[in-house]
Amino acid sequence: MNNSDKTEKLTKYFSKQDAEYVLAHLLRWCGDVDNVIQWFEKTTLPEFGGRTAKQLCDQGDAKAVVTYIMHLEQGGYA
Repeated sequence: MNNSDKTEKLTKYFSKQDAEYVLAHLLRWCGDVDNVIQWFEKTTLPEFGGRTAKQLCDQGDAKAVVTYIMHLEQGGYA
C-alpha cells in the first residue's frame, strides 16, 4: 500500500484544509505515515473517554480531533 492509500484512511474524515493540518502535525510528531496511522487507529485519548481519533471520526466528531491537535500544538497536555 502506498502512502497516498494509507493517508486516505485518515484524510477521508476531514475537510481538505483540516486534513492537511492534521496530517502535517501528526507526521511531525510521529515521523512517518505508518506511525501516523498507528496513532490514529490505536492510541486512546483519555480526554475522550479512551476512544481513539479514528473512533471519534467514525462517530462524526472529526472536529474534536482537529481541536485536540490544535490544543496540543499550543502547549496543552495530552
